[in-house]
Amino acid sequence: MPEIPDLQHYLGDLESKDKASRIRTLSLLKDKLTLAPGSSDVGDHSMNYNLIDALANRLVNDPAERCRELSLTIIAECLRDMDPAKIVRSARCIVPAAAERFGSQPFREPVEELRLKLIETCTKILHQAASELSYERSHPITDILAFSLVSALTDRFPEGKRAAATAISNLCRIAPWSINLHFVALMIELSTNLSHQHAKTRLLTLDAIVDVTCVSTICNALPHVFRQVLGFFFKITLLMFALADCPAETRAYLHGSIQKSASVLCSLPGCLASART
Repeated sequence: MPEIPDLQHYLGDLESKDKASRIRTLSLLKDKLTLAPGSSDVGDHSMNYNLIDALANRLVNDPAERCRELSLTIIAECLRDMDPAKIVRSARCIVPAAAERFGSQPFREPVEELRLKLIETCTKILHQAASELSYERSHPITDILAFSLVSALTDRFPEGKRAAATAISNLCRIAPWSINLHFVALMIELSTNLSHQHAKTRLLTLDAIVDVTCVSTICNALPHVFRQVLGFFFKITLLMFALADCPAETRAYLHGSIQKSASVLCSLPGCLASART
């Protein structure tokens, strides 16, 4: 992150009670970070972290949508060139703040697009910090994220549901141990989304179920999931036969759905067997 002269002055202005003043300060910070050359290795790191702390506080406590949106944009810019170790340190305040907005019911972030951006930002952090997080068997960042994604899966905003399913698949690859802590709740919400009206949501949900099943050793929810996936599998198979003369793209989608459903169905009995031994 490039060095910002008079950063302490900006931090003070972020606490202003005047919405217009906060928006002006955030807009100036955004412009300086976007236009100024530099990287995360430039400047006073303690000041950088102070800025991220202040922005995370804006995400949680600012009543103005524009202020929350600008804060999230600046956070993304701050993290863009950071190395994994610094990402992890920054994430200790960013992820809990973000998860608080999309990981509770009713959602504390009322704006659908901002909930989506919050999930996407956490997923990006996960990717950037993967080399650091993969060394540990447990980490508060991934544990908090896994827990918050249970509620995110219930979002009525389709893109939010899909972002949550994608984030779960990423967690399975980067921090699989965090999945076991919330396995039952995740699988129940994922299986509920198999009946979603949007095909893309159903496919990403199937992907996430496959990933969660493959990394988990806790199988209390598997009978419920098995029934859900089995029903979806038969519906898709019958539809495939009913639409034998449909366009090639539609047949390709249905075939992909059958393959993914079959993958889940084949993996569940093995998980049940291993759980009983």
